[in-house]
Amino acid sequence: MPQIQAVKTPLTPPQALGVLASALGPSRAVALPMVAAQSASETDHWRSMWNWSFGNVTTANPSKDTFHTLGKNGLFYKSFDSPENGASEYIDALQRRGILDCALRRDMGCYAAKIAASHYLGFIGRVAPDGKLVTQQQYDTYASNIAGLVRHFESMTPESLQRAQAPTPKKRSVMLVLSLALGAVALLSGGGGDR
Repeated sequence: MPQIQAVKTPLTPPQALGVLASALGPSRAVALPMVAAQSASETDHWRSMWNWSFGNVTTANPSKDTFHTLGKNGLFYKSFDSPENGASEYIDALQRRGILDCALRRDMGCYAAKIAASHYLGFIGRVAPDGKLVTQQQYDTYASNIAGLVRHFESMTPESLQRAQAPTPKKRSVMLVLSLALGAVALLSGGGGDR
């Protein structure tokens, strides 16, 4: 798949919560504060979210996924065409790693342990793609940051995402053709000005 340009796709915290709540669905809503706290930690509270990647989900197989890069850290981040697709993939990634089950139980200790056990930040004691050694302290700090945000998101009301849909290149082409056709009809029917 192609590498695409990294484009900032920020959301307000209530909007991000709305999209994540939708991806979780009503039966898993109890997990929202913990899942949102981790996503917020990854994206500077969704101010620095890129290509709708709610968790900076990476791919080991760039030939299979549309991806972007950020800086020179050697990571390939999955790119998404909508916030809904990005949130769904983020939730799926947490589910595949067993992390979501801990959020459903509202068990922060389990959540932090699953993050470390799934090597979410890399293997402890090994060098990450960015050239830095992965340490237990990084995992402890990461989990502490998430835990500190959970209560904040428990009291926040999710907001539905209402955004103007920008025309796609295909829609712009169709609109241009229609405009030209209508202009030609107007000219031929005498609507083109004085004679």
